[in-house]
Amino acid sequence: GNLYGSRVITDRIQPTDNTSDIYFAKGIHVANGSITASADISSSGEITGYVGYNQHSTSSFTVGRGDVVRFGSGTSVTGKIYHYKSDGSWELANCTGVATSDGMLAVALGTDPDQDGMLLRGMCKVHTIQGTEAVGMPLYLSETATGTVDCVAPAASDEVVRVIGYCLHASSKLIWFNPDSTFVEIA
Repeated sequence: GNLYGSRVITDRIQPTDNTSDIYFAKGIHVANGSITASADISSSGEITGYVGYNQHSTSSFTVGRGDVVRFGSGTSVTGKIYHYKSDGSWELANCTGVATSDGMLAVALGTDPDQDGMLLRGMCKVHTIQGTEAVGMPLYLSETATGTVDCVAPAASDEVVRVIGYCLHASSKLIWFNPDSTFVEIA
């Protein structure tokens, strides 16, 4: 049957045969608590709301949370930064040339980009940060080790200066990854 009215339901709503779907003509509103699922959640309409990221304990923080894509070929090293190439593969980002640092950048969330995912923006732990981490400071692609982060901007001729994020913790390699869409090539 149908559910009508504004009565608060505290018990589970479950079909009698445990295999049928339940449909609602109107929305479901949760005033308190969370909605959890052990499988995928899909929608044919617009999803609206607030997305937040909690820093949690840096010792228990896994690899990353945020905008993740699962496409592209190649292999990856968890926590390293990659550049998306025109042939659909991921290569280690390198500030020593525009061709490997100008476009879309992502942090590898595992060893297989199209399975484990690539973080385009969000909180993550990176593989390596060179220099002294300081909370809130901008971070750049390293000029000495491809796919890693440096606290100091590159300075040599033909290198690319691009802010890739900001430091969130003084020693854990936890960053806010949000690569700037602009960059400067040093003359």
